[in-house]
Amino acid sequence: MTVLVVDDQAKMAGLLRRGLNEAGFAVETAESAEVAVEKAHRSRYEAIILDLSLPGIAGVEICRPIREEGRSDVPLLLLSTHDAAEDRRAGLDAGIDAYLVKPFSFGDLVRRLRHLTTRGRAPA
Repeated sequence: MTVLVVDDQAKMAGLLRRGLNEAGFAVETAESAEVAVEKAHRSRYEAIILDLSLPGIAGVEICRPIREEGRSDVPLLLLSTHDAAEDRRAGLDAGIDAYLVKPFSFGDLVRRLRHLTTRGRAPA
């Protein structure tokens, strides 16, 4: 199962990659919104994890181009230090499937990701 992690902080992207690899996920990374949108259009991911605070375009803003380009099926999980109701609402309005507030338990991230990627699939 391949996920795309979008985070401009190399250390955080590396931690997420390492932890998700250990949990059984294949991980690709993108360091900017532009690269993320390009990769999302080129490749099929089972999920995309977005950091809210990206340079230039916020993580929530890249949801629309991903959704508009025929990728309405890919689960989008937003990571943020912002816990205000307005932030969560903006993410959900933009097409986010899940919102996880930093700091978070890595186990919670993996559980949420597994739930999002198996939702709607027939049992094996």
